Amino acid sequence: MEWIEEWPLGRGRSNASGSVADLLTGGPYPSLSPPEVPPLAIVNELLGERGGAGMNGGRQWRPFVLSAGEYSDLVNELVASRGFTIIEVPPWVASGEDWHVWLMERRRGVPAEHQRQLNQRARDLAKQFEDARADPDTPADQLAKMYLEAKRADQDAAHFRDPWITVARFSKHRRAWRWLRDAIFRQKAAELAGDMTAAAAAAAEANLVRERLRPTLPDDQWPSDWEDWPEYPPPEQRLLNGPG
Repeated sequence: MEWIEEWPLGRGRSNASGSVADLLTGGPYPSLSPPEVPPLAIVNELLGERGGAGMNGGRQWRPFVLSAGEYSDLVNELVASRGFTIIEVPPWVASGEDWHVWLMERRRGVPAEHQRQLNQRARDLAKQFEDARADPDTPADQLAKMYLEAKRADQDAAHFRDPWITVARFSKHRRAWRWLRDAIFRQKAAELAGDMTAAAAAAAEANLVRERLRPTLPDDQWPSDWEDWPEYPPPEQRLLNGPG
């Protein structure tokens, strides 16, 4: 296989080559990590994309898929030299999203069924909003409400696993970051509804939270009044989605 190595911070790129196992298990953001071997459909979904990169670099490749025989060769290499193990995967794991949800339950104890329900709700509400936006007869206030509901559902799905995977020193930062994003979403919703007063208030709240988020480095001193911040989301909106 041949692919492109993206260097950190956009500093350049270089050509690279190796086996499919090399491609999927190497780089700053490996597509696969041991010990679980994913099914063929999951592997082909990964390979059918173009790869990706972040601040630490990444990999780009021409999309392709494996045959059953090629997949068998990949599995043999993963097991023989990469620390992977063949295990039984539930039949409901049929996509990359399902695979990630299942791994989070298997490795961290994040309830898979609740996560799947939140993911599906987020997708459904996003589609309803897009359908409504495509209809010129949708009232502006209804569109704004649907936008905010869809964005909050997406955040519910994205952050459900936080209590199981976020280290203590980042938990408050992630809570405040979600608060900031909600203020930004409320600003956009108000703009969609034509309510410039509410939009300005939400923008001011977002700026306040940005200031309160500083410093952002984990070992820096947090603001002395951090514990006085209101919880987000408010108790009446919050899902009981944490482990206690």
